[in-house]
Amino acid sequence: MKARDLAQQLPTVTVDTPALEAARYIAAERLPGIAVLGADGRPVEVLPASQVLRAVIPTPIQEDPSLAGVMDEASADRLCHEGLGQKRVADLMRPRHERVQLAAVDPHATVVECAA
Repeated sequence: MKARDLAQQLPTVTVDTPALEAARYIAAERLPGIAVLGADGRPVEVLPASQVLRAVIPTPIQEDPSLAGVMDEASADRLCHEGLGQKRVADLMRPRHERVQLAAVDPHATVVECAA
């Protein structure tokens, strides 16, 4: 088995994509995250859906999820627009020094070579 046999196409956004657009795409496709491409078109990071949510959900609700039950859907939608409205995907990404470097392997590499 080769790397090309294991590869999957990941949906992508760019660092300049509006954050709300990326959040809608993640939600619509029920994605665990989305690949972010830099200005040069190369992958920069995989942005987890949980990280997008953290940008929207107020800290008290993050700390006590039972508080989420007191918010109706219209309020939740407003929170999402307020939290992401003017932001770009770059604003949601981890600081550069905290990012995990993405691995790249040759499509002809074996599974053992991919793991190494």
